[in-house]
Amino acid sequence: MLRLRLSLFRNIQRQINTMKKIRLDLIQVLFFIFLLVGATFFVCACYELNRIHWEPTSRLLDAEGIAFFGSPVISDVNYMHMMVVASEAEEHPQFSVEIQVDFSVDPSMEGSKLFFGAQITYNFSHLTLNGDIHSDEGSSQFPNQPYEKEIVKGNSFFWTTLTLDPHLKHNLSANIKMDFTWIDCVDRRSFSEFRIVIPFALTPSRYRRLPAVIELEKVRGISAYQTQMASLSLNLSSSAFSLSATNPMADRYTFGSSTFWFLWDVKSRCTEKVDSIAFAADFVSNRLKRKESEGTYWSALFFGIGIPLMISSGFEMVRRVERTPFKPPKLMKCLKCGAEFFQKRWFERCPRCKGRAKGAKNRT
Repeated sequence: MLRLRLSLFRNIQRQINTMKKIRLDLIQVLFFIFLLVGATFFVCACYELNRIHWEPTSRLLDAEGIAFFGSPVISDVNYMHMMVVASEAEEHPQFSVEIQVDFSVDPSMEGSKLFFGAQITYNFSHLTLNGDIHSDEGSSQFPNQPYEKEIVKGNSFFWTTLTLDPHLKHNLSANIKMDFTWIDCVDRRSFSEFRIVIPFALTPSRYRRLPAVIELEKVRGISAYQTQMASLSLNLSSSAFSLSATNPMADRYTFGSSTFWFLWDVKSRCTEKVDSIAFAADFVSNRLKRKESEGTYWSALFFGIGIPLMISSGFEMVRRVERTPFKPPKLMKCLKCGAEFFQKRWFERCPRCKGRAKGAKNRT
């Protein structure tokens, strides 16, 4: 009878130990799942930060400024107007530019060829060149005029040759219109903040570095300082951009349907004492600002959930492995009272005096 009771007790004890082991294994699995969830939140936070990653840029290196050049028969430059319009794009704003230059032509010119070109800071694409020649006898138009171009570091050049009608002789004047997309003209100051700098060359040292294919002695330079009137206008759509500052302050402002124009009198700001003059505008892309705010919010939230969850889950997994009753206990000896006991947890103190203990040699 005693043996039967003993056998029954041992079976019950084995079942209890088995249930304890299963419970511990389930807890370990649960903490491992929490660790994976924390790691997932951490990866999501890194992804959100990567979505709003940006690289700072600076576009003014080796930039000489906007200027023009043409045949020596170009006499008076009546006006020059540059219009810059910003539009929203995927990564950064894009700018379309329209420049009009109106000048008089010396009636004593020889031949019927009129040479004209421009130095454009940075780079450009999709250039459309149109020209009109006026005189007392009539006018002639040059739509989609063919041109040549060359790109160097910091500046781009294009030039064309207009063939004049021999019947146009008196009071000759020309109006050249250039439309293009400006490339690499924006400095990125943050993920959503940008600055556009529009420089104008004023002295020959800035606008006479022409491509080698152009004979310098056969052309004359034309700068904003040499015009009778020069102006600049910048358009930022109020629905897409928010202006931070302009430097210098705009001379005039005009409003339109969802548009806001900034106007500068370039001619009045030109002086012989400087080689170039520049106009800058700092602005924020509303769409990228929203994307940046959302990315910052979600990354902070995911980091706040993932990192504590990973640390606490990993610590509990290690701690419970050390506390499991199925791990062989380690014989320890108290450094204070000399008592020996079996340690079941890390840094467990002496049960008698609560003193620190170290590993004791097993008795033989």
